[in-house]
Amino acid sequence: DKANRELNRNGFVWLDNKPDNYAFERIGDTGDNWKVTVVDPGGIVPVKSVGGRPAAEVARDIQRRVNVPPNEVRSIDKAHWDNIAAGEADLIREDFGGAFDIGQITNHQGQSLNSPNHVIFNPRGSYANPEVSKLFDLPDGAAARAYEGIAGLDDVSKIDGVVDAARGATTKLPPPDLPPPAGSVAPTGRPLRRIRRTGFARPRPAARPLPLAA
Repeated sequence: DKANRELNRNGFVWLDNKPDNYAFERIGDTGDNWKVTVVDPGGIVPVKSVGGRPAAEVARDIQRRVNVPPNEVRSIDKAHWDNIAAGEADLIREDFGGAFDIGQITNHQGQSLNSPNHVIFNPRGSYANPEVSKLFDLPDGAAARAYEGIAGLDDVSKIDGVVDAARGATTKLPPPDLPPPAGSVAPTGRPLRRIRRTGFARPRPAARPLPLAA
């Protein structure tokens, strides 16, 4: 979460933050302080200012789509996560690709990309780490308090109480309902978009969070 926030503040979105793309290194010889070392930086993408909004805000909106995937994604068996992530990547490129600063992105051969469709990534980083999603929408100050609380936990499943305390909440909201069965219509009236290569369907977002039209 700290690494994501730092990248977003600098106008980058981490699209490919799956666990095998980074490692943790201890800071100092003792204590519980760590830093993230990125092993494969190919999915760290610069974004542009859109609609008068600074790149940092745009990056944070796109990061939310990666770090807080649709609720139903986590209900699918992990054997299908890569297939689900491939479909999610298509939707992310479709909805947010116009904000990628393509002119600043190169492939492994040093050649500039000319389309958001050429940005390859696997947005499954939070599928197995839902704790990252729980921290995402905390303001920076509350997140700092949550980090301190998490450091003292003996069981990561207790993170909900730490997050609620950091936010100052006294009650927890119920989890969102799963979408209606495939082939039906979402409450917004929008048709369901099928996640690629599966029989599972989900509603399209009610509205795009970014004004990407020219």
